[in-house]
Amino acid sequence: MKRTPSTIPFIILFAIVAFLVSCCTASYFTPQFPIRIMPSRATRSTQEAARRRQDDEAMAAVILQKQKNAGKNDGLKASNGDDTNPIQVFLPSVVSPPSAPNLTSLLTGHVGQEVGNQASSDMDINLQEVEQVEDIAKSPKKKKSKKVKSTKEDTSTKRDRSGSNLKKSSFATQPVAATSSVKDYKFERVFYEAGLELKGEDKYNAYVKHIGNLLENIQLVDPLAIMHAVDESGGAKPLGSKSEMSTNMTVFLAYAPVGRNAKAFQPKKNNDRRKGRKGKDEPDTLDPSVYPTMVFSSDVDPEIIISRVTHEFGRAGGFYFRKKQLQCEETMTPFIIYFLYTFNDIATLRGELTSLLEEALQGMKDDLTLPDEFEYASLPDINIRRGVPKLPGQPGSNFRDYSREMQEARRAHLIECDIKEIPFLRVLIGYIKEMKLAVRIWGGHTHITETVDWDSPKGDVSRFVRMSQDHTNYNMSLVSVQV
Repeated sequence: MKRTPSTIPFIILFAIVAFLVSCCTASYFTPQFPIRIMPSRATRSTQEAARRRQDDEAMAAVILQKQKNAGKNDGLKASNGDDTNPIQVFLPSVVSPPSAPNLTSLLTGHVGQEVGNQASSDMDINLQEVEQVEDIAKSPKKKKSKKVKSTKEDTSTKRDRSGSNLKKSSFATQPVAATSSVKDYKFERVFYEAGLELKGEDKYNAYVKHIGNLLENIQLVDPLAIMHAVDESGGAKPLGSKSEMSTNMTVFLAYAPVGRNAKAFQPKKNNDRRKGRKGKDEPDTLDPSVYPTMVFSSDVDPEIIISRVTHEFGRAGGFYFRKKQLQCEETMTPFIIYFLYTFNDIATLRGELTSLLEEALQGMKDDLTLPDEFEYASLPDINIRRGVPKLPGQPGSNFRDYSREMQEARRAHLIECDIKEIPFLRVLIGYIKEMKLAVRIWGGHTHITETVDWDSPKGDVSRFVRMSQDHTNYNMSLVSVQV
C-alpha cells in the first residue's frame, strides 16, 4: 500500500500559528476606549454636601463681615457718647428658595447634618465666631449665649445657630387673631314699666319668680333679648336667663326696682271690708301690688314684644306691661294742671305743653334771664298722666261715697319728668306762669301748680286740698253742661 507523506500535522500547526498572529495584530491596532464607572451614592452625597458647605461658608462669611462692620460702627458711637441700641442685621424677609435640603437647613439653622463629622465640625467653628461677634455688638460685657428653644406656639420667627432672627417668609400662613365683639341690639336699653300682684306666703320669691317668667316669655319672642340693670353704675352685669337671677333683694332690685317704700312687699289693709255689708266675709288684708321699672335690649320691636307677652303676664297676676313714655330711670310728678277738662286728649296736651316750654326757654334766652347752669341744657322730656292727686291728711275713705262720675272728676293732669330735670322744669314753668303763656291756649282759668307732700307748709297743703275740691266741682259742672 502506498503511504501518505506526513504533511498534515504541519499544516494544522501552521494554521494555529497564523490564527494567533492575526489575533495579536488585531488587538494591537484596535483603539482602546476607557470604561466610565458611575460613582457610588456615598460619593455623590459627599460632593453635594461639599458644594452646600461652600455656599453656607460664603453666606456666613458675608454675615460675619457685616456684623464686624456693625460692631465697629457701634464702637465709634460708644466712644462718641452716643447710647443707641445695637443694629441687628436681619436677613431679607423673602428668600429665593434654593434646593430643598438647603432651604430646610436655612430655616431651621442646621446645615449639612447628613454630611460626616468633618463638615459639621467646620461649620461649628464658623458659627461660634459669629456668636462671639454678635454678643460683643449687643453688649460691651460678654455674656454666655443661651440657645432658645422654639415652641409650637412661637411660629412667627425662628432663630438660627448664630443667634440672629430669621423672619418668616411672606409665603407662610399668618395666624388670624380672634376678635371678640359685643352684641349690638336694634333696640338698646328700652325702659318698661309694669304692675303686678304678689301671691303666696313669700312675697319676695314670688316677685323674683314673676320677673323671671317675664324674661323667659320675652326670650320666646326674641331669644337674644337680655335684661339690664336699671342703673349700671354699680357694675351689675346683664342677665341672659332666669337662672342668673338672685333671690337677694339687694342684688335683684338693681334690675327691677319698686321704689323706696320698704313696705311695698307687705300685705295691704282691705279698706272695702265693712261690717254689716256684703263684703264682711272678705279678708282683712290683700296681697301687695308692686310697680317695677325694667330695662331690656332686643332686636324685636318693643311694641311687638308687649303685644306677645301681655296676656301671659296678666295670666300670672300682672296688671299691665308697657313701654315707659319717658325713657329714664326714675320719674316724678312735680306739677299738676288744675281747671283743665280731665278727658282731653293726652297726646294733644303733651304737644301743647312742649310748645309752651320751648317758647319759655327761647324767651328766657332773649331776656337774658336764664340761669347760667341751664344755659346749654336741652329741653327736658315731659309726659302727662291722668290721675287723682294725693292729698296729705285726706285718706281715700273720705271720698268713698262719691259717685262714679265724681270719682272721675277728681282726676287731674299730672306733669311727669325725669327726677334730675325737676329744677330746670321748675324754672320754665315759673316763666310760663309769670308771662301767662298758657292763657292763649288753655284759657285764663287754667292753673299750673306744684304738688305738696307731708313736709310742705300747712298753709300750702290747705290751699292744695281746697283747689283739688274746686277742680272736682269744675269738671262736674262741665259734665252737667254737656248733658
